[in-house]
Formats: sequence, C-alpha cells, structure tokens
Amino acid sequence: MNEEFNKLINIIKTLLGPHGCLWDKKQNFNSLKYYLLEETYEVIEAINENSNQKISEELADLFFNVMFLIFVGENEDRFLSKDVIKNLNEKLIRRHPHVFANLNLKTEEEIGLMWERVKKEEESHSNRNSRIDGISEAFPALFKASKLLKKQKDAPDTLFAADNKEEEIANKLWAIVKEAKDYNVDPELALLALISKKEVTIREWEQENKKTGDCLQT
Repeated sequence: MNEEFNKLINIIKTLLGPHGCLWDKKQNFNSLKYYLLEETYEVIEAINENSNQKISEELADLFFNVMFLIFVGENEDRFLSKDVIKNLNEKLIRRHPHVFANLNLKTEEEIGLMWERVKKEEESHSNRNSRIDGISEAFPALFKASKLLKKQKDAPDTLFAADNKEEEIANKLWAIVKEAKDYNVDPELALLALISKKEVTIREWEQENKKTGDCLQT
C-alpha cells in the first residue's frame, strides 16, 4: 500500500514538474472542480450498479482528482500536502473520542450529539450563527433542500405564495423533498436511480423503433 501510494505521489509530481504534462500544469482549482464533481457522480453510479470492478476504477479516478488538487494547491503555495493529511488525521481523532480517548458512548444518538458538539468547538465552525450555516452553496438543489430540512428540525416550515408557475413547481419540489425526508429517502439519489431506469427504457425504445425506421436520429 505504502509503495503504491508513494508511486502515485511521484507520478503526480512528475506530471506537474518541469518536464511534465503541459495540460496538467495549466490546471487550477477552478478548472478542476467540475472534474471532481463528475468523478464523484461516477462513483455513485458504480455503487448503484453494484459493480466491484467499476467501483474500484471510479474510486481510483476520484482519489487521483483529490490528490492532484492537493498538489496543485501546494504548487500554488496555498498549503503543504503534508498539512492536508495532518489536518485530516487530527480531525478524525478529535471527532472520535469514543474510539481514541476512551469516551464511553453507548448509542449512535450519543455519538451524533458528541460529533455535533466537537464540530461546534472547532475554529472553522466557531463563527456560525445558524444551524444551517455550513450547508454548501454548491450542493445540487434537491440535496441542499434535504440538508436544510434535516437541519431545521423544530423551525417553522414556512410556505411561500407562488406568483408564477416556476415558484409553484418549486413549492411542489420542496414538498416532495420534505416527504422524502419523512420516509428517510435521499431525493437526489432516488431521482438519479429513476433516471437510470428511464435511460434503459429510452434505449430499448430506440432499438425497437430503429427496426421500423420510426426513430429519428440526432
């Protein structure tokens, strides 16, 4: 494991080095962020397909993107790669005192409460004034709505008057996300799973209609 990990680091350093790849050396955080998102969704797709080979391949692509971003950040003097790993190690230990500090927690609920308490004490979370602070603006809409509903707990779920069809549909989508939460369903993943099924039926329909010449080619 260590040997392969070190080999990966050397490959990335070579790609970004003086005699490396011209395309790789031109990349920055903004140019790479959507590749990271794309690879994340491809991992999810592989998990949905339950293909071990594909999961392994897609995790490799995602892992490379993360490591590549780390060394791009180091090359731009944003941080040191070792500090990224150090921060991660410290966070994992700090957020698991029931494992690393012999804190006696017996239930998942106790662990969850402890986790939230530790997060609030961290510097990156100390300036948050709302329970919904920290929900990323980059989240897809359904996923973000689900996060908001989970965080709001006892806060009133205000209904807004719809002045047009777009707002009317948005209210319906919010209601669907709320219903999904009540049944412990992730609406983003549920919709993606349905889309995958729809794609299969569309392809089957296309193949069937090709035989009769009724399928338009684009």
